[in-house]
Amino acid sequence: MICVRRKSMEMKRAILLKKLEIVKPAVKEGMLDGTGNFVFTGKRLVAYNDRICISVPLQTDFNTSLRAASFLQAISKISAPELKLVEKKGSVTIKAGKTKAKFLGSNEGEVFDLIKELKLGVKVEGDKKHKLPLNFLDGIRRCLFSCGQDASRPYCNGITIKKNNVLSTDNNRVSEFTMSGSVPDNLLIPFSAAVNMVRYEFSKYMLRGGWLYLFGDIDTFKGLVFCTRLYNDTFPPKYKSFFEFNAETVGLPDELKDSIDTAEIFTQDEEFISKRVLISFADGEVKIKGSGNEGWIIDKIPIESKIKASFRINPVFLREILNNTNEIKVGENAIAFDIENFRHMTGLFIE
Repeated sequence: MICVRRKSMEMKRAILLKKLEIVKPAVKEGMLDGTGNFVFTGKRLVAYNDRICISVPLQTDFNTSLRAASFLQAISKISAPELKLVEKKGSVTIKAGKTKAKFLGSNEGEVFDLIKELKLGVKVEGDKKHKLPLNFLDGIRRCLFSCGQDASRPYCNGITIKKNNVLSTDNNRVSEFTMSGSVPDNLLIPFSAAVNMVRYEFSKYMLRGGWLYLFGDIDTFKGLVFCTRLYNDTFPPKYKSFFEFNAETVGLPDELKDSIDTAEIFTQDEEFISKRVLISFADGEVKIKGSGNEGWIIDKIPIESKIKASFRINPVFLREILNNTNEIKVGENAIAFDIENFRHMTGLFIE
């Protein structure tokens, strides 16, 4: 008769829930078995999809992979502060006060093989960590809004890091952010990874086998490792010429911020990165239009300029720009914003 040993441990619910929330952005069904799961390796809690892997330290007495959605929901609903976790054959039973629940799982599969390959928390010969500039993530955050979705042109589908510059483009928009310091490697980070990176804080990075490893060692994110595959492509070297055009500088009214808030009402069903409002200059007015599946709204504000131009822009992004400047450069085919360590250009919209 073969006896299967049960493995058990006690854990504070608040600590487990906090760590589950940190790795949750990497939970997504993918091609590999286990990509929609939380993986407990014994030393770390890991989540992986086809593009990114996020892990945090979590000491457990077992290795297993559990369906993320039901496990997170249950831990969120449990009110007892202390949990007892018992693992047997990959499945985990939780006892918390008067509550008891069993989660079916597995301690084998493709996702375990991938995690072993990443060697999370293990130092490998040749590894070299580099410090990140303090405003590295500010640059990522600002440049997200110019990323495209053209899979045939990776540089249009990600964020380029080159020396002290953060760059992005979709061939209609271009953004450039100047960091406070440089990084020694050229990096092209997929948009799907970059949009999740800005949730955290990182102090260092390293490259290993085509993967970018980002390390958190500050407060909430101490011990965090965020991994993403990198694209291999080159940002257009002549991008600086996109900012060189004859333009009229137009002062934007303070009321524009309130109008943006109103126009954004009809974009609520969209992901924040996909939101768009239409800005038009004509007849001494700036017109702000927001539209969506439930209707549209238009607001008009008088301005001193008689220039004519229209462009689409993300309202979240525009609101952030207006917190730093109320000037916009308007040319025959494009508009541009230029603020400290950041500039953005977008082509005009033909109505």
